Amino acid sequence: MIDDEQDNRDLVTWNLGRAGYRVRQAGSGRAALREVTAHPIDAVLLDIRLPDMDGLDLCRQLRANPETRDLPIMIVSAYADCDSLAAGYEAGADDYLTKPYLRGELLPRVLRLLRTAPVLAPVGAVSAAVRAVNRLP
Repeated sequence: MIDDEQDNRDLVTWNLGRAGYRVRQAGSGRAALREVTAHPIDAVLLDIRLPDMDGLDLCRQLRANPETRDLPIMIVSAYADCDSLAAGYEAGADDYLTKPYLRGELLPRVLRLLRTAPVLAPVGAVSAAVRAVNRLP
């Protein structure tokens, strides 16, 4: 879980920990890159707003690295507008969860992310779909 706010990291860690997941935390993009490359992980949950780099840039870096390019990535952000969602998918995110989220929403989304990551639609198709929905009357 990568978020600049300790409370957000702790909340996600607590919720996923109750379901049996071990969660590693990072409070910055650089710390996240060190953590992800030093320890095997199954997925990345990250915020867009980080102190040292934009979360979208971090997502792009993870996708560009052969060692991390296939990791399932979920953006967890307070930015809820369609442009932010599209930007997240364009950066390479597999899912996008807006804060605040419902208490029962995090775990099912993480389960789906882990279960479907290898067969998710291409990033361009997802961002195009988000933009198309935004244009509906």
